[in-house]
Amino acid sequence: MRTIGIVVLCCGLSGCIIEPSQRAQRVLVAYPEMITKCTLLGEVDGTSKNTITPQGEQLSRYRALDQAAAIGATHIVWINSNNEIKQYVTRGRAYYCDPDTVMPRSYKFIDQYLRMNRYPYDEDGYE
Repeated sequence: MRTIGIVVLCCGLSGCIIEPSQRAQRVLVAYPEMITKCTLLGEVDGTSKNTITPQGEQLSRYRALDQAAAIGATHIVWINSNNEIKQYVTRGRAYYCDPDTVMPRSYKFIDQYLRMNRYPYDEDGYE
């Protein structure tokens, strides 16, 4: 009975939903081609001590996004993600892009990406 309780607790904890902060949700993940006319604000990193489940990587990315939003970034380009011994570390470069000149170009790339990576149920005939 005790073993079942531990298994249920572990399964419940591994399925926790993690969400980024509201300010981190405003930062767009970009490709290098999207930020050619943007200003580099600096490098950011996020860490998570959870190295066992996939939520550790997700949490470290959300923390890096939050750090980028704190310095005024509009875009981030991921550099790398490392699962170190005691923590998960994700690094990225934070950029500020002027919305009047760069955002339409960004949305063009986002639209291309979404069109290339559609899920099967998005195709014509599945509504």
